[in-house]
Amino acid sequence: MSVGRFILVMLLATVKTLLTPPAAYAQDFTFWQAFLATASGGIIGFIVFFFLVDAFFAISKKKKLSKNNIRKARKIVELRRKYKLGVFLFLLPFLSIPVMAYIIRKFYAHHWGIIFASLGIVVFWSLFFSLVFLPVRKI
Repeated sequence: MSVGRFILVMLLATVKTLLTPPAAYAQDFTFWQAFLATASGGIIGFIVFFFLVDAFFAISKKKKLSKNNIRKARKIVELRRKYKLGVFLFLLPFLSIPVMAYIIRKFYAHHWGIIFASLGIVVFWSLFFSLVFLPVRKI
């Protein structure tokens, strides 16, 4: 494993946790290397996107919302009212990390410890998918 490959796999993990372990195993990573690249990339990605959302909010407030954006915002609010925080954390690998960081920052930032819970979920899903896709490495 080279440092360049590790960084590339880590960069993939900053956006999409679900796809990273198969990509790591395709690069001949061991289980621990795949897990570390996935978890560290996911953690870095979540933290960066979680705190960049404020800058995005500042820019987006200056723009006028279109009907399509208003419809999407209403759908997100409807989902938030219907489902609790645990559902959004559970869905983390199936959505992208930037989308989840946006939703959690927008609707759940007032909850104490939300960053630690989110990072714990990122590590859990990294471990889970590294184990699930481990047989792919042996093919």
